[in-house]
Amino acid sequence: MKGVISRVVLFALLGFLVVSFGCGSKELTRSKAKKIINEYNLDAYYEGFTGRWHCDQETAKKLKALADAGMIKITATEPDERDKERTIYNYELTEEGEKYLYRYMIIIGKQKVKKVTGIRIEEGGTSAIVTYEYEVKDKTPFFNASMHADPKVILYYVARLLLYDDGWRYKEGWKWTKSDM
Repeated sequence: MKGVISRVVLFALLGFLVVSFGCGSKELTRSKAKKIINEYNLDAYYEGFTGRWHCDQETAKKLKALADAGMIKITATEPDERDKERTIYNYELTEEGEKYLYRYMIIIGKQKVKKVTGIRIEEGGTSAIVTYEYEVKDKTPFFNASMHADPKVILYYVARLLLYDDGWRYKEGWKWTKSDM
């Protein structure tokens, strides 16, 4: 009888632990979200590659450095009629520069989550929207010419995580500004 009771208690305890740990994986904390997103190793992009850059003098130096590094070829310059202190540079990517082109965006490095700023669990509990600030690591030659190089610019991103039977996984992401929230 004593052996039967101890087996029942042991199985009850094991069942409780299995249920507890299984349910625990459904919780999405900021540290867990940060780890999941960083493991996904997302590229950081400079959006809107158009072949034209409206530059002040400091940005023009950065653009010329890209040309000197063989990333772009400046094809023409013209004054900016809207802003007399700026110049419009027309350029094309070189073969070397095209290695950093993804769709219409230029890869400037890899995202590294600095801080998760919010988590919103969607209705049903199987999807979450995670907002976060990031910094750029493993920078490409295009980084210094992007707005991301300005230390005053706070870089924000949003990720959607989905809950699977084995825990949370990254699904997709997009940029956002504070006005979007």
